[in-house]
Amino acid sequence: MTASLPQGLSGTQAPNALEILWERYKRLVQAAFWLLIVGMFAYYGLRYYEQTQANKKWSQWAEATLLRSAYNPKDGDPKSASSFEAVANLLDELRDAPEAHFTAALANADASQKPYVLWLKACREARNGDVDAASKTIDQLKAGYPNHTLVASSGYPVQVRQPVEKPKDKDKDKKPDAQQDEEEELKPAVAGSPAEMLIQNLKSAKDFSAPPSFGKPAIPADAPRYKVTLEGEYGEFVIALMVQDAPKTCAKFDEIVTAKFWEGIKVDEIVRPSSRRNRFMEATRQFHFGFETTKTEANRADWDTSKPSKDEYTVQEFTNLSHFPGAVSARMRDGKSEVDRLYICESDSPSQDDQRMVFAYVVEGLENVRKICDASYDRSEDEEVGRGRPSENIAIKSVTKL
Repeated sequence: MTASLPQGLSGTQAPNALEILWERYKRLVQAAFWLLIVGMFAYYGLRYYEQTQANKKWSQWAEATLLRSAYNPKDGDPKSASSFEAVANLLDELRDAPEAHFTAALANADASQKPYVLWLKACREARNGDVDAASKTIDQLKAGYPNHTLVASSGYPVQVRQPVEKPKDKDKDKKPDAQQDEEEELKPAVAGSPAEMLIQNLKSAKDFSAPPSFGKPAIPADAPRYKVTLEGEYGEFVIALMVQDAPKTCAKFDEIVTAKFWEGIKVDEIVRPSSRRNRFMEATRQFHFGFETTKTEANRADWDTSKPSKDEYTVQEFTNLSHFPGAVSARMRDGKSEVDRLYICESDSPSQDDQRMVFAYVVEGLENVRKICDASYDRSEDEEVGRGRPSENIAIKSVTKL
């Protein structure tokens, strides 16, 4: 016979072991939980603070060492998005930075930053060609940080390895493109340290002298000189003919001057660096005149700038004269020089040597040539292209022999 509860009473289930444990330790578990939360907040808060301080420290250092524009190219010139542009801009800033800037940067730098500040200071002095100052700064870097990456010698320090020049394979152009994509072979790495290489390269650059053929030729004292006078505020400039180098062209130039061909002719084209140009492109600055329709047609739309010169204004002659600043050159067409169509260069423009023939140089008034090259364009879009007609008529008033 089994026992039973009195009528009207119901049974209750006893708590299990987990409930008993929870009731006993729940305050301890809750305390541990909140302690964990507080600990996590403290840990990540400390990490955030440390990272913020590190960012502030290195941002200030980047500002002091002129590196900000390289790290954030969008803050400056959009062209600096290119790594080459960023490095070139940095080197220009280093060159122009005052000495006091690096003195202050060194004073505020810690032990991990000072070697790089000294390195950039030496680079600045190198950019300015001061071998002695750069050497002293490198010596200071070596003495203070002999084991630093910039100072310690190794078999392969940071450097630019030049490609190995190979004889051109005449059959290479006939091979499929897949066979032409060969990995470029580089010259072996040079052992040493970046600090030593900086000084060695600087000394080599200082000792270098360009071959005489790379220099602008001397203007003979007896060279025939001609004054070109322009209307308006553009003044005048004087050119000297290189008769020994281009006798036929110079004779034809004098003949055209005698005929007063250029009087009233207008500048029909100005060329200067476009807004899209990067610093590695040649900065050609020049202007052109010589089309007869610019004198006879008042309406610019009627200017004919495509018609070739008359046969009597052309000569067949070639010289080795180059487009140094102030070069006066004739257009080339079908192997002949059109002596009535002239370019006057304000800048050094060696890329034009194979396109035109130089026969004279500006010897006075180059600032007025610059003024013409700076004249505004007729159309706003020409500024982006870097080539176009001037917005105003710049006319040749006279060309006279002195």
